[in-house]
Parts: sequence; C-alpha cells; structure tokens
Amino acid sequence: MPMTVCPAATVHVPVERVWALLASPGVLSRWWDAETVRLNPPGATQEGQTVELRSRAFDREW
Repeated sequence: MPMTVCPAATVHVPVERVWALLASPGVLSRWWDAETVRLNPPGATQEGQTVELRSRAFDREW
C-alpha cells in the first residue's frame, strides 16, 4: 500500500517571522496546496476564524 507524507523541516528563525508568514492571507498558497476561497472574518489569521479552501485532485474538487 503506497504512503504519502508531507515534507518537514526545522528552521532557526524568530517565531514572529514564521507567524507573519502563516498569518498573512496573501501567502497561504505558498504552504498549502489549496486555493483560499473565503476567510471569515477577513484579514490576518486569528483565533476563531473560519477558512474555506478549494483543491483539486483525482479530477474532483474538494
């Protein structure tokens, strides 16, 4: 049975720099294989925010 895993790496940078990348809606597509459809409420990542994504695989939209 084939197994797929996501690559991982350890980086030595300030947590503020990492969080700035993760919390910025404009760069989300750099680290996940999906299109951001909607953020509610809009803006930077925040607690309680709902993120709606769309991705295609196996000729289907997920």
